[in-house]
Amino acid sequence: MRPLGAFGLILLLTGWLPLFSQTKYSISGTIIDKSSGESLIGATVILIERPRSGTSSNAYGFYSVSAPPGNYSMIVSFTGYLSDSVKIVLNRNILLPVELSTDHTELKE
Repeated sequence: MRPLGAFGLILLLTGWLPLFSQTKYSISGTIIDKSSGESLIGATVILIERPRSGTSSNAYGFYSVSAPPGNYSMIVSFTGYLSDSVKIVLNRNILLPVELSTDHTELKE
């Protein structure tokens, strides 16, 4: 049997890397005002089970969060609006538009 050499050794070692990588899927979409249809810039999106995975919607109201496959609870919030909670089974990429309603709660003196 012939020795592998440096090139063969590199191929052998890097060939195993995909077996150890973890698949991730994304949840993405736009966040809009339910009554006006306007994009909500800076709305917060958090997966409860992965607190460091949070993001904010961009200038078009678009958001995207990536996570390994699993079951998640996603919370979408924006100042002056009622928060929305969605249960997600993440086993593929998901397009999930979100509509938030204004919070008409008045402050008391």
